[in-house]
Amino acid sequence: MAVMPVAKQDFVSLEPFVHQVGGHSSMMKFDDVSVCKPLNQREHRFYEELPSEMHPFTPKYRGVVYVSFEEDEDGYIHLTAHPNKLALECQNKDGSSKFSCSTNGSSSDSDSSGEEVIGSPQLRSPRVGIVGSVETGPYRVRLRSGKLELISTRNEGFFDAGDMTDHSSDHASHGWPENEIFTSCYTGRNSINGSAGANPWSLHCHKEEVNKMRKLGPSSKAHKYIVLENVAFQFSSPCILDLKMGTRQHGDDATGEKRDRLIAKVEKSTSKTLGIRACGMQVYKKNSGRFMCHNKYHGLKLREEGFKEELITFLHNGQQFRTELIEPLLQRLRKLYKVIEKQHSFRFYSSSLLLMYEGDMDDSVETTKSCSSTKEREKGQSKAETPTSNHSNLNNISQCFSHRCKVDVRMIDFAHTTHSGFSGDRTRTGPDTGYLFGLKNLIRLLEDIQEKYHDFTDTSPDSNL
Repeated sequence: MAVMPVAKQDFVSLEPFVHQVGGHSSMMKFDDVSVCKPLNQREHRFYEELPSEMHPFTPKYRGVVYVSFEEDEDGYIHLTAHPNKLALECQNKDGSSKFSCSTNGSSSDSDSSGEEVIGSPQLRSPRVGIVGSVETGPYRVRLRSGKLELISTRNEGFFDAGDMTDHSSDHASHGWPENEIFTSCYTGRNSINGSAGANPWSLHCHKEEVNKMRKLGPSSKAHKYIVLENVAFQFSSPCILDLKMGTRQHGDDATGEKRDRLIAKVEKSTSKTLGIRACGMQVYKKNSGRFMCHNKYHGLKLREEGFKEELITFLHNGQQFRTELIEPLLQRLRKLYKVIEKQHSFRFYSSSLLLMYEGDMDDSVETTKSCSSTKEREKGQSKAETPTSNHSNLNNISQCFSHRCKVDVRMIDFAHTTHSGFSGDRTRTGPDTGYLFGLKNLIRLLEDIQEKYHDFTDTSPDSNL
């Protein structure tokens, strides 16, 4: 009977992705350039059938892994990613580093689903590195006194799980009281390569996900996760705004009760009036060296003027308003508008749009002048063009993509997306007008802010912006 060695590198300990600002499912750090989340069949199929013109605006799809759940004798819970079912079943129960497996053609030899797995050489990132073990990672989950606890293994006074308010899964019928809003800050530069803290929402989602897996019991050891590009990797201090897009949030697969609940949520928020809703934010405040965080309950309370103020807050670093970032963001949004406009029959129900930029800006005078001069060249032209226009002088705008002006715009969360030919769904014609409505209003609001704050130079750390 042949024995095939299984490399220890095939087993990756998972931890919370510290820059998750919104969403329901817990995002896990797979490696520096990749994250993983529980696999949803509809979302998985979307990534497999994604139109090529949308690739620049979505995370890269990197395959599927199998995640095991294990609780040790001390009550600590370990989540480990495995490249395929074979590797998962080959892991020694004693947790030793000696792995071996029979290749006698058993049912676990391969994944019958035909899905690609991250263990395939062509799918592994060239920069992949094995995440440190759970024992030495910054966050551990432990079952204690019948409750799950998040425990930090570091002593620098970073976010304490004890400060987090527990949320039920549904708040639509209870309103959104002030104490349901995270406005916590967490310290540290939070580089992806050496995280020194975590967004409170990230830890909340992680705790909820582990609790779900534990309730499934030992009969369900393997959980499929989809592996995606870590779109925040390019930033050392990523400022992220998560926007729920569109005027409809329920998918075709929603039950009547869920549909009614989501419709009510849309009616009470800017999703109805603007086609956009703030669902989470973190912004690096240079004056304090901390990230300020808002979660989705904050966004649900906002009206149009409040949403506009949220955009302004997102673009202020505690010392100055980052007006130089607006034009690069508008460039990306206008291009995305044109792409979505061409997607016949696609409906991106309940998907989100991430606005991102580098918070650790370069203070050099030359960089500031370069960004400012680019902004001056574009002001007149952008003001005259429609939201769907595509500027021709992208070479000039590219000068603003220095470390100081780096931005990105990405679509995420496609668990309720549908399109022509998707089994059992109603076929629509034309583009997603609700999504386009949201994009058009987002562009309009950013243009208004750009014009109003064009000469804004406030450097006061006490500014309300």
